[in-house]
Amino acid sequence: MKRGLIGRILLPMMVTLLFLSGCNDINQKSISDIKVYEEEKFTQSNAIDRVLKEHPEFPSSPGVVKTLEVPVGGPCCDNKVKAELTTKIEKLGEESYLVTLTKDWNFTYGNNYVLSYWKYEVNNDTLTLTDSVNEDDFHLGIK
Repeated sequence: MKRGLIGRILLPMMVTLLFLSGCNDINQKSISDIKVYEEEKFTQSNAIDRVLKEHPEFPSSPGVVKTLEVPVGGPCCDNKVKAELTTKIEKLGEESYLVTLTKDWNFTYGNNYVLSYWKYEVNNDTLTLTDSVNEDDFHLGIK
């Protein structure tokens, strides 16, 4: 009878106590290893993506040149200008960037070389156009 009592009650209790004391150490270690949620950093890619919502025709990577052919001179003519679109980014601070979009028309109209650009300061909270020259309508005056 004593043997049955030890085998059925005390032995499982001892195993359970050993198991729980081991789990307690594991739980304490895993709780201390849990990282506190950190907000994702605002990256160059995030900054470019935000600016491209305003100008989706530009490349999403710095250093890439995208070429557009634009007809000039009206419907009677078959003249085209190849505009080159580029994206440039500069880091201003920890999570702040200057994104510059440039549209080089590779064309001189009168005495003026035609170049359009837009400069945006971008961070996680704001998108601010700081400077721009828009010559996109120059070709409408060519006849």
